[in-house]
Parts: sequence; structure tokens; C-alpha cells
Amino acid sequence: MEWQNEIAAAAETRPLADLDRLPVRLEFVLQQSEVTLDELRELCRSNVLPLSADAERRVELRANGALLGRGELVQLDGRLGVEVAQWLGGSGDVE
Repeated sequence: MEWQNEIAAAAETRPLADLDRLPVRLEFVLQQSEVTLDELRELCRSNVLPLSADAERRVELRANGALLGRGELVQLDGRLGVEVAQWLGGSGDVE
């Protein structure tokens, strides 16, 4: 019980802003595919895996595996980027 009191006391002294520094793994997913183990074994270097025709317009934005929104692949100063098109969870479309 004493350790619970110590944890509670430590939590009270730390500002909530510390939460803003927690690391989050951000992922941009073009497409997910299900294959058999045999198909996976057959993959080798220089194989081309097909994507849906509109995959570049349906990029999933995920944080720690949770779907947050959708975006589109774009060119940005000669580099590849993702433009956010929609946030999920009540925010609706991004303007």
C-alpha cells in the first residue's frame, strides 16, 4: 500500500505536460494484404506485389497501431509525403 501512495504522490508532482513527451509510433499504411504461408515463402527479391489502383489515395495514418485517419501520397519538394485528408473519431474531414 505504501508504494501506491508513493506513486500517487509522484504523479501529483509531475505536470501533465510530461504526457506530451511520450513517444508514439506513427505509421503510414498503403495497403494490407492477407496471403498464405506458401505464398509468403514464394516471395523473393525483385517480386512485385500489386496494390489496389487507388492505394496512394487511401493511406491509413496509425499511431501505435490505432487508426487515426486517412491521407494521400503527395510529392513535396521532390520527396514523398502524406497529406492528411481525414481524421477519424468525430473530427470529420480536415479542411
